Amino acid sequence: MDDFADEGVRNVTSMCSAQSCKTVKNMGLLGWTLDEDAGPALWVTKSTPEAKKLVKGRLWPMYDNTPRIAERLPKEKGKRNLLEMYFPGSYLHVVGAENEASLQSTPYRYLFLDEVRQWKDGALAMVRKRTRSFPHNYKHLTISCPDMEGDAVHRAFLLGNQNHWHVKCRNPECDHEFRLEWGEKGKPGGLKWESNETTCPDGKWNLDEVVKTLHFECAACGHTYRNIGPTQSDRKYFCRTGRWIPANPNAASDTKSYHWNALLPHFTSWEDQVKEFLAAVTAMKWGDYSDYKDHWNETRGLPWTDRLRHQKEERFLLQRVRPYGRLDKWELEQRRVMTIDVQAKDGRHYWVNIRAWGYGGISRKLFFGKVHSKAAILQLRDDWHVDDYNIAIDTAFATAEGYQMVVDSGYKWKAMKGDDAMHFLVGEGTARRKQIWDVSPVDPALGTANAGRVRPIPLYRFSKPSTLDRLYMMMYGELGDWQLHEETSEEYKLQVTAWDRRYRTNGKGEEIGEWYQKRTDDHATDTERMQIAVADITGLLSPPRAGELQLTTEADPPPSMGRDYELRY
Repeated sequence: MDDFADEGVRNVTSMCSAQSCKTVKNMGLLGWTLDEDAGPALWVTKSTPEAKKLVKGRLWPMYDNTPRIAERLPKEKGKRNLLEMYFPGSYLHVVGAENEASLQSTPYRYLFLDEVRQWKDGALAMVRKRTRSFPHNYKHLTISCPDMEGDAVHRAFLLGNQNHWHVKCRNPECDHEFRLEWGEKGKPGGLKWESNETTCPDGKWNLDEVVKTLHFECAACGHTYRNIGPTQSDRKYFCRTGRWIPANPNAASDTKSYHWNALLPHFTSWEDQVKEFLAAVTAMKWGDYSDYKDHWNETRGLPWTDRLRHQKEERFLLQRVRPYGRLDKWELEQRRVMTIDVQAKDGRHYWVNIRAWGYGGISRKLFFGKVHSKAAILQLRDDWHVDDYNIAIDTAFATAEGYQMVVDSGYKWKAMKGDDAMHFLVGEGTARRKQIWDVSPVDPALGTANAGRVRPIPLYRFSKPSTLDRLYMMMYGELGDWQLHEETSEEYKLQVTAWDRRYRTNGKGEEIGEWYQKRTDDHATDTERMQIAVADITGLLSPPRAGELQLTTEADPPPSMGRDYELRY
């Protein structure tokens, strides 16, 4: 509010939690302008019905019952209606963000922008242009819960000086100032509760017992603050004695921004917030992330990012990280395999995954990324020293193109295709067995004038659910030693955890596990499934058998995938 009254400040953005006096603050500041420094003003909320509800239920009743403002309000008929009010030389309009005409025409000095996250894309940029007629004294006041990371609200906050509320520890022997934030497991400080046999028996939260242990903790000295008693003295201490500290002091001096969450207002319930959080985490285990996103946006006042959907996966992926250099020589390496996923959205492109494999299911990720041409694939092949015989391409999509690449490689590359079958039956009689892949010849020129005139290529079909089973066993450390390097990208982590297992009980009372896709982009998963299929085909998921090639020496490069194929199949 002090910034809004400062003549040198033009933009004030608050990114905060729901039900924490957001709209009331705007109402108070609009009232201040009417009393102290009136000018053409526009209040924008998410929709016209919401604008009418705001005016009838809150805005006009507040001003009519505030004497200094009420005496300035117009009394003449026609100068005041439901969504408009006209003063001598000034006016106030209240509109919905869906009404583009209202955002494009009349000039304004003051903009009061409420719940921006619910506006249409581009509406915020459009309405900000309405103050160009007041270049020296305009004001933009934006206040909203955020939605997605990088959205209009989040960007406006990042442009400002990013003020956060800090409170000095009440312990007289501690000088630490802390933010009011949720704590992290294993780290000191923040909102905490205990996890023991009383609060979480058999791995299930007893919420009545949880809230008894709820407290806020100083990260420096461990001093605790409680949310109990009728006076809530600790909560009111937080509100009354804190101060704003900017995290971005290099922001433009006329642009201020603020963040607070629902832990700050003393009238909000910490108990309800924790119950909401634990319920959201439970729902997330079943693939429903909506409650967790709402908690993140409306309770913590933070923008949502899809990375948050994968915090569980992030923890176990971190356990797969090893301190190896991707260019280092690895004495256990037997094959270096490249797998390629072909895509067409936004133009033809290819997702490429390169892994080094040893016996017993041990492997190291070397490269994952997107390229846009066959020439770029060949460059990666050369840069990472991958033998053509160890390159596999998915031919389920753009089949003819994939087959042609196999032919162009001199029949060295391998054509692969995922199948929904759990396994394939191979062999005859007593030698008949189940395995997760099968191979059969296909005509690469099928459907063309050259059909039947070209040498067939082997098509390797692999079980999508069975390779996915093995992939997740590897990621959880239950099979082999599946390794990631320390520079593994966030994009890869999101894509490789794009699937999860959901359990249900069938009509016979049996618990059935089913794979479901929780993220559209799963190219890392697809290429890793092909990696596992290749490893199984070439015997690398098992220890070396007697008579098979043992560890290579510096003088003996890793054998090619294709030569084994010719010998064994």
